Amino acid sequence: MTKTSVVVVVVACAVAGWYWYSPVRAVDALETAVRDGDEAALERIVDFAAVRTNLKADLREAMQSTDREDDDRPLASIGAAIGSAIADGAIDALVTPRAVAAAVRGHSSLRSDAADDDVDHIDFDIDRAGPSRFYAHTGTNDRDGDRATFLFARRGLRWRVVRLDVPGFADRLREQS
Repeated sequence: MTKTSVVVVVVACAVAGWYWYSPVRAVDALETAVRDGDEAALERIVDFAAVRTNLKADLREAMQSTDREDDDRPLASIGAAIGSAIADGAIDALVTPRAVAAAVRGHSSLRSDAADDDVDHIDFDIDRAGPSRFYAHTGTNDRDGDRATFLFARRGLRWRVVRLDVPGFADRLREQS
């Protein structure tokens, strides 16, 4: 075997190892930051601007689908626009490190006081979606019966949470606005 082929094999093994192990390590870092209450670490792991933007888009979509169902009510679209503006502000206020910690701990409400629950271990299922994205679903310790999903995207060689799907969150927020 030549030196070149040895180098190629070593590099291929390193890339394959990184591809397999780095999502596991990213989820472990998220769990550790939540368990330790380390908000600075959560800020490094979670791209809060992207999470807020995606939640706002999800909420707008949910409101528009309701608006389409209410075509016979002319004021429904005005109400949806006002509700969307109010909901945008609510999402900006709600999506905080403590609220993300609550979602990691299995609370679908994003209540910041739920982040104080003591949890020793959080189970996640990882679904890879290519070399630059993967989904981490909360596992068996879900408190509210639903699984939160975190979309991680690769930023350079690091992974960051860019989307958070908390089942029913948009519906509850729409009802409150």
